[in-house]
Order: sequence, then C-alpha cells, then structure tokens
Amino acid sequence: MRPGGLFVDILRHLVYAGCVSQSDLLAIIINACGLGIASMGMIALWLQPRKASVSTNLRALIALLAILAVDTTSSIFDLSPLARSMPQWGGVGYGLWPWMPVCLWAYVDGLTRMGAPPPPGYRRHILVAGAGVLCLLPFLLLPGADKLALARGDLVAKSMHHLLFVAGVLLFVLLWIGHMLVVGGLILRRLAAHRRRMRDLLSDVAAVDLRWLDGLMLFIGTGIAIAIADNLLSMFSGFQLLGIWGSAAFEALVIGGLALFGLNQERAVPPWAEALGEAEAEPEPNAAAAEPRYSRSSLTPEDCAAIIERLDAVMTRDEPWRNPFLNLKMLSERIATKPYYVTQALNTVLSRNFYDYVNGWRVRAAARALAEKDGSVLGICEDVGFNSKSTFNNVFRREMDATPSAYRISARKRAAP
Repeated sequence: MRPGGLFVDILRHLVYAGCVSQSDLLAIIINACGLGIASMGMIALWLQPRKASVSTNLRALIALLAILAVDTTSSIFDLSPLARSMPQWGGVGYGLWPWMPVCLWAYVDGLTRMGAPPPPGYRRHILVAGAGVLCLLPFLLLPGADKLALARGDLVAKSMHHLLFVAGVLLFVLLWIGHMLVVGGLILRRLAAHRRRMRDLLSDVAAVDLRWLDGLMLFIGTGIAIAIADNLLSMFSGFQLLGIWGSAAFEALVIGGLALFGLNQERAVPPWAEALGEAEAEPEPNAAAAEPRYSRSSLTPEDCAAIIERLDAVMTRDEPWRNPFLNLKMLSERIATKPYYVTQALNTVLSRNFYDYVNGWRVRAAARALAEKDGSVLGICEDVGFNSKSTFNNVFRREMDATPSAYRISARKRAAP
C-alpha cells in the first residue's frame, strides 16, 4: 500500500468515526501544509551560505516562521481528537502571537538598517509583547475542563480566575492588534525612507526596493481586518466570512509568502554603503527634527555647483551611465569626491537624487537613439544602461511625457521634410 493511500484511509476513518468533521479535517490538512512549508523554509534559511553567523534579518525571519509553525501545530492539535483527551494544552499557540510583530519589525529593520546598532525602540516592542503574554496567562492556565466548556460555548464565569481570563483575553486582543498596526506603520515608514536612500545610492533599485513587503503588509492587514469582522459577525449573527479552513488557508499563504520571498531576498543595503557611516546615511523622517538635512555640511553652494560641473563632464566624456550597475560610490570615485558630497550636490543644486540623475542621462541618450536609429526599443533600453524594460518605460514616460514608441513616431514626424 502506498503511504499516501494509508494517510487518506486514516483521514477517511476519522471522518466516518465522527472524530473529526469534514470542515475541521480540511483545516487540519491546510494547517499541515503550512507547517510543512514553515519547516522547510526554516531549514533552507538556516542552511543558506553565510560568512560567520546568521544575519539579524535571517534570525528574525526564522523566528517568525517558527512562531507560525508552532501556531499551525497548535491549530492542528485543537482540531484533532487529542484536544478532547488533553484539553489543558488547547490554544497554547496564542501565547506566541505577541512576538509576531516583534519578529516582523526585526526582519525589516535587519534588511534595511545601514550599519547603526538597533535603536532603543526594540525594548519597547519586547515589553509590549511580554505584556501581551502576561494578559493571556489566565487563559493558558485554565483547567482542561474549562477549556473544553469554552470550546463548546457553555463556560460560565464563576470564579476570579474566569473573570481574569475574560479581561486578559480582551486586553491581549487589543494589545496584539494595536501592536501589529503600530509595527505596520513603522515598517511602511522605514520602507519609504529606505527607497529614498537607495535612490541616492543606486541607478537600479529593482533588487532592493522590497516591493513584495508592501504586498505582504497589505495582505496581513486585510487578513486581520477580515478576522475581526469574522469574529464580530459570528458573535452577533452566527455567520462567518473565513471559517476554520479559511483562517488556516490565510495563515498558510502568509507562511508561503514569507518563506518564498525571504529565501530570495538578500540584505537590501549594498555592502559598500555600510562604509558611508551613520553621518552620511539619510536620516529617517522625523517631524520633531528642526535641523535641515545638510545643515552640518562644510560644502558651500559654490562647491556643490562645481561638483555638478565635474559630474556632467564625466557623464558626457566617459558615459558611465551605460553601466547598468553604476552606483554612487563608483561615480564619486571618478571625480575624487566623497559620496555624501555628491548626494548633497545633486539634491541641493538639481533637486534630484542619484537614481533620477543617472537615468535622466540614459533617457536623453535613448531619446536620441529612438529618433535617429532603427533598433528595437529593447535593444536601445539595454544599450543605454537599463536592466528592465518596464523600468525604462516608466522612467522614459516620466522624463519625456511619452512612451518610447510614441516618442519615436512623433520625433520622426517632426524630422520629416
């Protein structure tokens, strides 16, 4: 007999014996898939080649996958017949929920921080998570009989422990949701600052812009909103949006997304950028900071103008913009100037970041080629230094107010006798 067939026979027997409903069985299967994905993801992340030790972002991602793996295991236990024989262990997975936002923030911070040590804010996240666990302790310590009664919906609060359990669970939910919202806002702010910083350093940001995290945060936020609505509807009308198997599928998708993209995502700060130091890295937005960004710089406006002249001369003479991997360090070395000074000159004189400055040269060269040559748009895109046709199209449209094809047609019409 094939092992798979034996597994199916066991599941079918459980359903026929009345041990597990079909809905619960589907949820168990989905949770088992999520557990398998999380386990394989953790192993693959741990076995990734590394120089000395696992980086901060990988440790945080492994911890997050471990929490989700424990949570799915707890869900499988709660839906199985074991929950009726060992009810005191029911719902233990909830005890790790407060650490999800901590790990998520640590992962994004590890991906995007430029050399500086973790800020004191980490301690606040840990304290909030610890408070959430303390709030849940009365529930976790409920006797098995009370947990069974709670699952049946006939638990009556008749002791101080029960009242503490109800209050603790309410505080736990409010703390967890609030913490997730705060961390979500911090992550979005950090990603926006990171993308601005990378546009000051690189001419191609596709590999480091972390766009997939936007989708993940939107997915998690949508899932939390649906879960809240689901619980409220179930409480007042008995109707559920997700149901048990829907919640399991949502968690499995989150695990799959974290494992898939986490395995492929390297640290989003170029190694050479670490050498710029904290003083040369762009600070994150801070409404309380009254100091202008370059208030401490020794460069005068005349110095900045001279740097732009030298940059333009090098770009005209040597055409380094044709290199798709051109970055701030490479260009600043060509004019023997500190990278930070190049960034300041571009920002203050041209009101442009490095990304827009270099791609402006590429677009102007592409516009000349489109008007004068018969090569394909893709060939011209690659010749002027773009790695991606979609990036080329977007930048060209922004700079020239037309798509490359439309620009070619209009330019040749203007040149026709």
